[in-house]
Amino acid sequence: MRMTLNEFNIFVDAFIERRKDDNKLADQRTARICCNIVNSHSKKKFKESDFMPKEKGKQLTPDQFASMLRIITGCCGGEING
Repeated sequence: MRMTLNEFNIFVDAFIERRKDDNKLADQRTARICCNIVNSHSKKKFKESDFMPKEKGKQLTPDQFASMLRIITGCCGGEING
């Protein structure tokens, strides 16, 4: 099956959106489990939303991302060429 570049981009966008939904469902399941465990051992009652990850407001710039990769590479004993 051959795809044009435009069709491939549409496919990738749909795949990314689906992964976001899958990740959100996984987060909800984990939050439900954590909430049940904590509520069974605590006098204070928590909600599932207390255990959901917070949405991040902004993405890293390319320079920030490159800087983070340099730091991680250095911490892991890697070498940066260039």
